[in-house]
Amino acid sequence: MNKFMEVVPKGAKIWAPIVMAALTMIGAVVGFCAAASNHGANGISSLLGVVIGTVGGLAMGAFVAAWMLCLGYVYADAKRRAMRPVLWTLIAALFPHLFGFLLYFALRQPMTPRCTKCGQPVTLDQRFCSWCGAPGPVVGGPEAGQVPAV
Repeated sequence: MNKFMEVVPKGAKIWAPIVMAALTMIGAVVGFCAAASNHGANGISSLLGVVIGTVGGLAMGAFVAAWMLCLGYVYADAKRRAMRPVLWTLIAALFPHLFGFLLYFALRQPMTPRCTKCGQPVTLDQRFCSWCGAPGPVVGGPEAGQVPAV
């Protein structure tokens, strides 16, 4: 769970609890208004309406907050992997029944290593960084855990 939250952008971490609290309050108000309009000013039925509305709003708020955090994860992870983050976030958000999330995780690219000198993404088959000319990652070299032949 910590690795998931490390990837999620700060904006999603801030807005998810705010949206959850707002939906909980809206549920409480709607529950109170529905109970007051149906049963008059009876205190017990109004309290029951507030409780039911609050629980419903809390459930909906938790669902929307989790959805926001997952979409934030897809956005940040796609950005880390040099994919199109807005496109994949839209696919994950708009495809029904979590099919967009499954599609993203099935088709996502491997993590691209960064240049040690300038920090730009470098593919594994590049021998030199195309931005600064520094030597690129060595596939199967000593960094990969293999002992060089002497």
